[in-house]
Amino acid sequence: MMRSKLKYFKKKGIWNSDEIEMALAARNDVPQLMPETPNYETLRKRFNFWYTGRANETKLNEKIEKMVAIKLKSAKNVVNPITEKELKELNNPASYMLGYNLDSMEVKEALNKTKICPFGYVWTDKGCKREKELFKQLKKVLKKGTWSGGEIIANKDLSNSSQTV
Repeated sequence: MMRSKLKYFKKKGIWNSDEIEMALAARNDVPQLMPETPNYETLRKRFNFWYTGRANETKLNEKIEKMVAIKLKSAKNVVNPITEKELKELNNPASYMLGYNLDSMEVKEALNKTKICPFGYVWTDKGCKREKELFKQLKKVLKKGTWSGGEIIANKDLSNSSQTV
């Protein structure tokens, strides 16, 4: 198990998903999974627990209507959609988790433009450069965790997690 984590780490790197999403937020040309576009009734059922014991149902209904509008707008902005099947075939758990083809040229360009590197690397004038000390620290963290769907979960937290694979 450990050997495969380190092999994947050396080949693909481990990235900060928040940084990736921020870098890609302004780009609509990145190959990505089409966002779901549920209607009002579907979201109302999904978030029915919001309504228990609430006095102001009107505000909650308005909130759900806004959610529907935002989801529809995001879906319309995707110009390079990929299917869930295509995403799985990439064999990149981080791509599948985030819904983007992280191996595409568009993503690589966006990450370079925003100077984002994998953990264990620092940005230089020539791009991402491996930083020996950061890399060592990350290897120690990997030894204390379990790889699950593109994330590293600390072994001590595994017993508290109901969603481990």
